[in-house]
Amino acid sequence: MLGKGKAMQPIIYVADEDGSESEATLPWSKTAMIELTGAEQRVGRLVSVVSGSVLDTSGQLKPAACRIVVDGKTVVSGKGLCKYKVK
Repeated sequence: MLGKGKAMQPIIYVADEDGSESEATLPWSKTAMIELTGAEQRVGRLVSVVSGSVLDTSGQLKPAACRIVVDGKTVVSGKGLCKYKVK
């Protein structure tokens, strides 16, 4: 999750395991090593981050920026939700 300061809502992720981070300081990251099963190699495995919200300069909540990086390459970026199917 990108940005500065504190996340105003929990960050929820699905990768090698499912989890959440409720007291995150930004920027925040999670590194996961995923070994795909035979079926996952054929159809893929969804990884995702729900980035929650951050305060903008006017004090309003806005969706936080997020990105997913696979093998050093950014494969998706967005705001609020990032998801990608690893194959």
